Amino acid sequence: MERKNTRSNTKRDITLFFEIVFPLTVGEKMRIPKKFAMRNGGELQDVAKLFLPNGRVWKLRIRRKGEEEIYLTEGWLEFLEHYSLHNDHFLIFKYKGRSNFKVRIFDVSGSEMQYPPVEMDETSDSGEETNTSKKIRRQAGPSRAYKTGENKGSIQFTFKPYKLRNASLETLEAVHEAEKLETRGPSFTVLLSKTDMHNHDVSVPVKFAETYLTEGDNDTVQIESLEGRQWDLGLCYARGRYTLRVGWAEFARDNHLKAGDVLVFELLNRRHVALQCTIFRAGSMTRREFPVFCIPILQDMNPRIPLQFMSHYGNELADAATLILPNGQVWEIGLSKGLDETFLDNGWLEFAENYSIGIGHFLYFKYKGQSRFKVHIFDKSCCEIRSLRRATKDVGSSRANIRPIQFGITTYKFNRASLASQKAVREAGKYETRNPSFVVLLGNREMTRFQWFVPVKFAETYLIHIGKDTKAINIKGSDGTQWQLQICKVNQPTRDRFFQIRGCSGITAGYDLKIGDALLLELLDVEDALLQLNIFRAH
Repeated sequence: MERKNTRSNTKRDITLFFEIVFPLTVGEKMRIPKKFAMRNGGELQDVAKLFLPNGRVWKLRIRRKGEEEIYLTEGWLEFLEHYSLHNDHFLIFKYKGRSNFKVRIFDVSGSEMQYPPVEMDETSDSGEETNTSKKIRRQAGPSRAYKTGENKGSIQFTFKPYKLRNASLETLEAVHEAEKLETRGPSFTVLLSKTDMHNHDVSVPVKFAETYLTEGDNDTVQIESLEGRQWDLGLCYARGRYTLRVGWAEFARDNHLKAGDVLVFELLNRRHVALQCTIFRAGSMTRREFPVFCIPILQDMNPRIPLQFMSHYGNELADAATLILPNGQVWEIGLSKGLDETFLDNGWLEFAENYSIGIGHFLYFKYKGQSRFKVHIFDKSCCEIRSLRRATKDVGSSRANIRPIQFGITTYKFNRASLASQKAVREAGKYETRNPSFVVLLGNREMTRFQWFVPVKFAETYLIHIGKDTKAINIKGSDGTQWQLQICKVNQPTRDRFFQIRGCSGITAGYDLKIGDALLLELLDVEDALLQLNIFRAH
């Protein structure tokens, strides 16, 4: 789906921070790093939501002592005790906006912990629950609408208990996690069925729709994800039922929804009819993977890759690892493999010197297949190094900083282009970029199908994971407008794989693109898959 992003185009430059559990921090509160608090503290509400990889959601109270001192308080001690966190455990916090954090927990070896399954979480919650955690969590069944308190919203369910009789364990776990989600505004929950997926619509409770969604003449409902992405869906009424229909297929595709997933829709704005959608995926609660690990720099020696990661992926690692930084910079670091230990070796000292990595710094690795890792670097402030979130045009002035441009254009296509188009391509090729970039030449195919070809090497290195076929990307125009599109991998038996950016009709119309124009797309942020669009016109 392609559309203009109506939210602010200003990106948070600090979204990641870490916490090391020391004896002094094993208490009833955790201080959020000062640097993060100064830049994002103003938008934090009274309660923070922590989303764990197993689907568990924790609510922790936020307390302030001035603008620079912000703490996670009520609920923090229970969180530590529940996961048996003690000396030298590491926690990575990724801020997703609206006081929501994704959290990963690592043990002293740097390996991600094995999170308790949902059944264990349910048991522990029902046991020694304190007055604080009672304020933060609630439990309820899916058979009726209910209210959770004076400041809470009422929850309505579009499915009946009998629909759960033949549900899989994965779906039941998703339902149980959705039940525990606390909402401030009125909400309703949907259990996606095969019929929903086939018909490309979902039902909305009649009472909810008539109370909150049908005021005025507007039949459009804006759906917002936890990450801030937005979709406009059409609300339809027929045969006594309300459904979200127009635009639902794109929403489901963009969010990779499937039958058995559970969605919670919470009313954000009654006047403008906006709902926030929280997704609980069937099967995500018990799935165990080892694609991430962390390495704290505690002494002056080459970092060691955790043994637990190597036991799962060591056989597929080459003699060198490719490290990809958030701003697109790529490093090849040799691996020194022993019987029980694997170290980052050749090239590590240059890498560490380039980013001023020393004792007290912290590295977070995400494995992407084929010996490729996305790497985040944290300094002694416990926050990610800001200069790596996004490259800027004023970084350095030497020609050595200029990155080569890749071309998604065949020689045949270039030779058949008009002289004006060839000139536009050459001008794009001369453009000085300090980030990975590629050029697209708009032909009849690109203009009629609204699809742009992406060089395979560029796509697989920076944009799409090995084993994945689609991914959401963001394209930023010269006027600051951002467009959310999809990059897709296409496999054909008669030819090599190729990649396309699809759904480009909005950009084409918005910038009045013509056949023969050349587009230079420069990578600004790997983590957010953000590309800067530069247009070189042939007319």
